[in-house]
Amino acid sequence: MSFLALFTLSSCLSRQYYFVDKNMTWAEAQTYCKQNYTDLATLENANNTKSLIAAAVNSSYNGLAWIGLYDDVINGWRWFLDDDTLYGPGEKHFRKWANTQPNNIYGMQMCTQIYSQGNWNDLQCGGQLPFVCYNKANNSHVLITSSMSVSDARQHCRQYYTDLAIIRNQSENQLITNLLAGNLTAWIGLYRTRQWSDQSNFTYENWITGQPDNLGGVERCTAASLNNSGQWSDENCTQNFPFFCYKDSTTTTQATAAGPLSSGPTSGSTDTTAGLLSSEPTSDSKGPTSGSTDTTAGLLSSEPSKENVMRMRVRFTSVRNLTDAEIENVILLQLQTQLINKGLPSNTKLLLKKVLKRNNDTL
Repeated sequence: MSFLALFTLSSCLSRQYYFVDKNMTWAEAQTYCKQNYTDLATLENANNTKSLIAAAVNSSYNGLAWIGLYDDVINGWRWFLDDDTLYGPGEKHFRKWANTQPNNIYGMQMCTQIYSQGNWNDLQCGGQLPFVCYNKANNSHVLITSSMSVSDARQHCRQYYTDLAIIRNQSENQLITNLLAGNLTAWIGLYRTRQWSDQSNFTYENWITGQPDNLGGVERCTAASLNNSGQWSDENCTQNFPFFCYKDSTTTTQATAAGPLSSGPTSGSTDTTAGLLSSEPTSDSKGPTSGSTDTTAGLLSSEPSKENVMRMRVRFTSVRNLTDAEIENVILLQLQTQLINKGLPSNTKLLLKKVLKRNNDTL
């Protein structure tokens, strides 16, 4: 008995970018994009940047243009240890900032130190400081006097305790202040990242050298430079620039894999041949308004054809016997990873459908 397997990428969202050659503030551009498309441009990887630049290829403009990344210095903070069971009502939001803090001086202060007097300050995460760990096992805090960056400090805390310290109320803040003994400052586990307008959590960055710098302490929004290969700088949100919007489009792709696979456990290596077929995207109803100056480019570098065939041979070797289902899961995972690496969104999923064939059928 042989089989025909259909791999389906269900509800795979890609982004189509639009360049809007109208000068607006960041907030005005955000409103425009949400009304006419999906949102201000979100960028997940370098392929997205290429598509973003391509959207403006027919424009003579080569300056700065808004994208959807912004910096919420006041409300963007959260704890590394994000376990809701550890926090009572309101405790995730306890803060003890020093006067005028946080201020994100120089544009890269994304982590938090506690002063010996108990007040907090935002600081660049690469600085070398002692740190406080939290131990969930006995609900205690431990001071480590060795100086490390936040990344290294967190690795130490996660190896020997639970994570960098959480501070849920004034009593815990005072307890840690007592540990510092009036002569140390230390890292705690509060941090933030810049945020995308559509609330995506992508960590891709593409800053111009020396950026972000939060010049004058007022640069909270991000623009892409068309004369710098789409690299970013932070800018005052009240400035007027053109901007990039994006629109979600849904792509459904099917891939055909021909067996045969045995009906029982399999050992050794197994080869499977797969072909990619029928890649046709469909778009939602949002689009550019009549008479707009918007220009567009898709996520991929070319329009997909109605039939796009690629042959591949997948080989893997297992140290133990595998069932058909286990083999199929391995193949699905490998194909899914490769497609994402080629630029498809990180939420791309492959599903497997089997169509049974008679023995004398040709696959």
